[in-house]
Amino acid sequence: MHYRGEKCDIRYTHIDVSFDDESVIPQSLLVHYIKVENKAAPIQMSFMKKITFDQKSFSLFTPLEFNMVFIEMLNQYYLLVLREKPIVLAKISAQISSSYRCASVSDTDDKICPITAMCICPDCYYGSRCQFSTKGLTLSLDAILGYQIYPNSNIGITQQPLVIKTAMAITITLFSLSSINSFLSILTFRMQATRDVGCGLYLYVSSILSILIFVGLIIKFTFLILSQMKLTHQRWLVEIQYIIMDYLLRILLSSIDWLHACVAIERTMNVFKGIHFNKKKS
Repeated sequence: MHYRGEKCDIRYTHIDVSFDDESVIPQSLLVHYIKVENKAAPIQMSFMKKITFDQKSFSLFTPLEFNMVFIEMLNQYYLLVLREKPIVLAKISAQISSSYRCASVSDTDDKICPITAMCICPDCYYGSRCQFSTKGLTLSLDAILGYQIYPNSNIGITQQPLVIKTAMAITITLFSLSSINSFLSILTFRMQATRDVGCGLYLYVSSILSILIFVGLIIKFTFLILSQMKLTHQRWLVEIQYIIMDYLLRILLSSIDWLHACVAIERTMNVFKGIHFNKKKS
């Protein structure tokens, strides 16, 4: 479940949404939360939701207070929730139905001087302005987690989706365990006795590179969170990180693979030659 508060005792509003039989299910849609103010302009927050293949329903979790929820998909708007009083904590079931389709929600914003804006991203693009792309990426953090992060600086880390908090916990845990493992490996293989043959040197360098890989992973994950949540305005720094970090991590991973291959080759030669194996030439 999704909770917030200092003691995690406040539950998010939960909306179960389904499509009717006449709806054409899109690959993505926009969810518009609107809160009506008595003496001020309505407050609108919008989020993109990806719909996976053959998904007939989905769930929304939000800490926001709202009176209305609109779904925008395929250039059409659908009224999903309407309440006179703001909804704070509730579990709601709703359906996207053609009978609730409306012309637009433009009345909640000023056409001449809009107070909100939202980019509708094509496939393989994400970000508050669709400035990031997953084209050319395979199993990258950007492709896996980029769509899941709420692109809003007003939403804290604790209010991000469960998958983001889980990924953060796993990343920190892996970094801690790998740092301990690599540190102990470095202490072991920095002793001259363990480097009488090439294997010791290869494993010593591999331990150093392992630490660098997880440091790079932490940096990449941090920049992904900061850039998506618009917590950093140094765009040039973010662009450099996106250009360099992926290639640097791939180079380090390839280097470790080559070092392990060298270890395997040397051990094979050691078994093959037996007592005639020359340590100095290794």
